[in-house]
Amino acid sequence: MPSMETIDLTNFPNHYILDREGKPVSEPDLLRLGKWFEKNHKTPLTCTQTNIKELLVSTIFLGIDHSFSIFKNHRDPELWETIIFKGNQEGDNFAQSIYMERYSTKKEADAGHERACELAELGSDHILSLEEPDE
Repeated sequence: MPSMETIDLTNFPNHYILDREGKPVSEPDLLRLGKWFEKNHKTPLTCTQTNIKELLVSTIFLGIDHSFSIFKNHRDPELWETIIFKGNQEGDNFAQSIYMERYSTKKEADAGHERACELAELGSDHILSLEEPDE
């Protein structure tokens, strides 16, 4: 594996916006990125939220590659994320995340959101029981 000193990050695409068809496009200009998010955050293009019982299932477009793969032969960028939050729905106070998955495509994210909703229907105790105990 190369050392960090040998990796040129200047052309490494890690910031993205979505085009009109909803496909990710690399956006190196952070001002354009910020303006795009200001206009498009919490729209159906970038955000899906479903309340189930005491849980909020939230799937969002991240805009930043969370695969953190900076070496050659890196994976596809992970640009969407689904989190299940537990908490009090009054005032949107969902303080604890109890589940998280990341995806490379909108199609994967939509399917992941549906799976997370199915998990949420089973309740937070069931989701928490799926975690591996620390050893």
